[in-house]
Amino acid sequence: MFCCWSVTFLFLSPYGTYVLFANVVECFFCFSAPSTEVATFKTSQNGVSKCVNGEVSCVCDNQIYNNLEDRQKCDEEISQYHLKELFEMMSIEKKKADEQLYASIKYHGRDIYYKIEDELIEVHTHSGRDRVSKYKFPTNPSRGFEIWKHSRGDLVGIFAFLDDDEQKAKLIVRLLKRYKVKYENVTLLENLNREAFSNFGHKIVLITFSDYRYKALLVSSPTSSWLDLPAVGHVEIFVHGKYTIFSKDSIYVRGNPVAFSYFGFNVEQVKDLNRDWIDGKRIE
Repeated sequence: MFCCWSVTFLFLSPYGTYVLFANVVECFFCFSAPSTEVATFKTSQNGVSKCVNGEVSCVCDNQIYNNLEDRQKCDEEISQYHLKELFEMMSIEKKKADEQLYASIKYHGRDIYYKIEDELIEVHTHSGRDRVSKYKFPTNPSRGFEIWKHSRGDLVGIFAFLDDDEQKAKLIVRLLKRYKVKYENVTLLENLNREAFSNFGHKIVLITFSDYRYKALLVSSPTSSWLDLPAVGHVEIFVHGKYTIFSKDSIYVRGNPVAFSYFGFNVEQVKDLNRDWIDGKRIE
């Protein structure tokens, strides 16, 4: 089997850096078998380019290689670097997932949002230094919230409010003014037929259905009861209409009738699971 490859050294990367000795500009490696190799240097001297046949003499991550075996070792080092980088990225994503599961933290692009009682704090990490914006809203005992960037570019905050005394639950959708303290009310979803102590709004996630162009809201109530069983849990889906932001009539999805199963404790939209070009939903 005959194969060739060419490497041009025009830039340095943080990994797999190839540096040629002297004034060699390009290395061409061609071989028909591991025991038969041909190397060509393309050099430039006094403004004149010429090709010189000879042994390979290049450096990959400070490792000199002059044959195919050494080159393969260098490739293995690059692969190890990629694996290390992949594991680091997985570790960062797991940290973010844990924070969003057990704390009121949301990531939106390079910005971080977290909620403390009646205050939403936005940390802008993309600038040279962290800049913080704070948004005030009425007391909000539910820790679930979602941040959504509207198609117009506006930043929208979706918060849940649960009044156990009156057995009411509300979803407050607000247009947040980036870098300003003020906000504007956009809509308020309210349903009076709610169950007290259901933890409505424990998790709020924007989801998509099929190729429907509008987002829907999936809101969980992990401690709600069903069939006289405590903490069975359920989630509700509020569909985004063409002329209304979200419908007030929700779709119920309940967990199995198992006491203290807390269905809806964690809700998230995940990447395409079955290759149908649609992101999946996971409810735990």
